[in-house]
Amino acid sequence: VTVFWLLVAALGHDVSHLGVNNQFLVETSHALALRYNDKSILENLHCAVLFEVLSDASANVLKVLDKAEYKAARAGIVEVILGTDMVRHNEDIKGLSIAFTMNEEAFVAASEGSPQALSKALQEDSKVRLKVLGAMLHTADISNPMKPWDLCEFLADKCLEEFFAQGDQEKELGIPVQMLNDRDKVNRCTSQVGFIEFVITPLAEQMVAVFPSLNYLTRNLSQNVQTWAEIWKTRSDPSAEEVEKLQGRVAKVMTRCKAGAWDDAMTRQDSATSGLSESLSEAEGA
Repeated sequence: VTVFWLLVAALGHDVSHLGVNNQFLVETSHALALRYNDKSILENLHCAVLFEVLSDASANVLKVLDKAEYKAARAGIVEVILGTDMVRHNEDIKGLSIAFTMNEEAFVAASEGSPQALSKALQEDSKVRLKVLGAMLHTADISNPMKPWDLCEFLADKCLEEFFAQGDQEKELGIPVQMLNDRDKVNRCTSQVGFIEFVITPLAEQMVAVFPSLNYLTRNLSQNVQTWAEIWKTRSDPSAEEVEKLQGRVAKVMTRCKAGAWDDAMTRQDSATSGLSESLSEAEGA
């Protein structure tokens, strides 16, 4: 049941997105900003539209659940979709780290194929369970820098074009142009290096610590940040000093991605998925 509603949340987590971010809606006093009091505006919209769709009997895939299951599923869907608001990013990484630290032995045992302790922990603390599930959806939501290079580059271009389109509107409306939104000033490659360095790497390394079988995320991330830097050097003709500074930042990211993740995670990768599945199944049964 948990896997089912998490997949429904994933399908609906960006439904009816407007192609602009929450801050733009606040700056323009959009009707949705007024409706949701400037708080997680788009995420609240996605939840509302998703459940409007599900209110149609012909589309209600949750109707197979009993009353208690539906109540838990709705609460879970709302929580994990609201958790995709980037405003919560750093707070949620800290929350995941705390959840892992408090249950580290159980998580490690589950990754090695012994899920009983983690099942018990998930049964006893629904907040931990939702924190972990929310982290899964949030990681998937912003995962393009952690995908193989061809997908990473393709999706980065799509994201930046959406940002630039918003920036064009901001210029036209005479409101502040947000970071990454000015097509005349943003360097595509260095913007991605910075995004990986400050936003993605802390999340990826925490997710791999919790779930070693996700070690390919940090491996791809390490390769991609290096590729962005190489493309930047080729296209931008930077000075030797600029190259040295960026290479230093890239090296730090690569070190963080590799430290304690690759080799150790590889030894536990095969058993991790089955261990987590059994944990969720046992917790669901309870």
